Amino acid sequence: MIDPSDLALIKESQLFDAEWYLSQYPEVTYLDMSPEEHYLTFGARLGRDPSPLFSTKMYLSSNPDANEAEGNALLHFLKSRLLNGRGRTGVGQGIASEGLQQERTRESESANFNLTYRDDVKFRPGFRRLIRATRQQIISETVSGDYETIANLIDLPQYLLRYGDLVRASVNPVAHYLNNGRREGRRLWPGFDPKWYLANNAGARESGLDPHVHYLERGHAEGLPMSAWTLGSKLFGDYCRSFGLEAEQIDAARREYQTSLRARLDRGELAEMVSKATEIEPLIGQGWAAAMEAGVSPLRSEVVLRVMTAMRAMHDEAQFRRAKAVVLIPWCHLGGAARVAGYLASALSEIYGRGDDIVVVRTETSELDYPEWFPSNARHVDLASAAEGLPEEWKLRLLIEFVRSLRPTAVFNVNSRSFWEALLIWGRPLSKATDIYSYMFCADVDIYGNSVGYPIRRFHQTFAHHRAILVDSDYLKNDLVRRFNLHEAGQRKVVKMATPLEAIHSVAMTPGNGERRRQIFWAGRFDRQKRVDLVYRIATMLPDLEFRMWGKPVLDRSSEKLRVPPNVRHEGIYSAFSDLPLHECDAWLYTSEWDGVPNILLDIATTGVPIVGTAVGGTSEVLHEDASWPIRVEDVDGYVNAIRSILSDPVAARERALRLRGRIQERTADRYREALSRAMEV
Repeated sequence: MIDPSDLALIKESQLFDAEWYLSQYPEVTYLDMSPEEHYLTFGARLGRDPSPLFSTKMYLSSNPDANEAEGNALLHFLKSRLLNGRGRTGVGQGIASEGLQQERTRESESANFNLTYRDDVKFRPGFRRLIRATRQQIISETVSGDYETIANLIDLPQYLLRYGDLVRASVNPVAHYLNNGRREGRRLWPGFDPKWYLANNAGARESGLDPHVHYLERGHAEGLPMSAWTLGSKLFGDYCRSFGLEAEQIDAARREYQTSLRARLDRGELAEMVSKATEIEPLIGQGWAAAMEAGVSPLRSEVVLRVMTAMRAMHDEAQFRRAKAVVLIPWCHLGGAARVAGYLASALSEIYGRGDDIVVVRTETSELDYPEWFPSNARHVDLASAAEGLPEEWKLRLLIEFVRSLRPTAVFNVNSRSFWEALLIWGRPLSKATDIYSYMFCADVDIYGNSVGYPIRRFHQTFAHHRAILVDSDYLKNDLVRRFNLHEAGQRKVVKMATPLEAIHSVAMTPGNGERRRQIFWAGRFDRQKRVDLVYRIATMLPDLEFRMWGKPVLDRSSEKLRVPPNVRHEGIYSAFSDLPLHECDAWLYTSEWDGVPNILLDIATTGVPIVGTAVGGTSEVLHEDASWPIRVEDVDGYVNAIRSILSDPVAARERALRLRGRIQERTADRYREALSRAMEV
């Protein structure tokens, strides 16, 4: 007579597969008993297997005490509640105790990994046949230790639904996992992220074990989290802290929700509805696997958790208020673009009447070396730090979602690479929500002499999404009109914005003519664009003069490979233009391969110091022939002769430089603000 408790134990076990049992022993269908009853009465005594995941013969050979105690291998296993060293049991030889397996099941967000496929309501017959055929394929292979372990760990229905490429290719999923899937980071069961687990656990990486196996053997006992979105991970903790939540409570709520959802889908009214719907449309049944893995947003993937945490951090910095204007910059360090962004933000604060209506977002690095360039009450947001670790496409999505969440009336891009890239994807919908403006300064030149950069690569791709393109020189506007054959309406959308003077500096004192070494000043980025090599060549041809250079490498390190002439002195970075000892400066040298209207030229022009500079791009709008000494880029002799001319007649040189000072004072902040207001009305 069958013990009711034994029958219940067999029915509840994931290691008894009634459907498989009937397919293997079809004569049972003619008997007036269930598959479970037959197994308890006859099947076990005949040495039959209860499922492909439990080998009676293997278990009895490994556990001779089972014959003596029970005579039923599966009952012996279930009652002993031990998995370690019990042979092929369906959860991996020598992997963990049954209690730990239950913990894995609970953690993995799957009801159990070999039971639910037996429910007729879950899958259409074709998929059930596929599962049976795949399991037969798995157990027919020649097994090794790793193969056996993975075969017993894999959640086959979930795995086949998640990775449909294996079904289409008709390959053995276990063999594929060992050969390719493990390297690709595929998951044997839901809720476990093997890539993240290895990346965040040095012990797991060094062990050489499969990450799933390591978790069951060691990670669980050590309290290691299975993914970025489970209790114990740093990211999960950061997310909870940023929102003022208790990590344990959030994790418990997540588990409760997932358990409730799975229970409702497995039984009850909702399960019945799914069953009936599946009869009409079999594809509905395949959604069951996703439902078993249902997450609670954002606690469902590492990237979503990072995005939400980053969004919260940025809104903290933005003070949870909307903005009338957003100014996007890559960084704020030594360079003209960041200073122009400061002029722009200041003008916008006057147009809107409040500086705190402006949000300045740094998208590429966290550097904020010159906050004084911006209105004192402007809000600064460090997207670069908040988005650290995000894939590029998610960083761009975060940027656009954050900008839209501020509900600005206008967005201004000042050299933000990320925003340019985002415009390629979301430019059109964003332009329906706000006005978009972008600054362009000049086309860059690559090492082969080709014109590159935003005016070449991004102008034509994003022009339709812009309210206006802002340029700092007539040279660039004319170049864009010619290059892209702009019609009249298009030409009106390209607006020249004459960069204002930060200040009108006092006229620098003329250095004395006593016994002293004449000094030539230079300042800028020690990058390829600024032609530090040209300065060194000029200095070499003027060994009697002293060349003093302020700046540092910013975009590249090409200058570090150059030999510094003995008459060149590097002075480091100046904190303010007024700190420069211009009373010791006999002439200012400016060099560049390509350029817009550089701020340093405007600063020097207000001091009355004679300027010898490269005539290229927008610099010609500052370096007039009768007020300075404009020279072609590679004309080293021209630079040398101009400097000699200044030193031979310093009085005449100063008179010439003062003419430039008078003209340059037309670049005022008021005129800049008026031009910006007109641009916003285009």
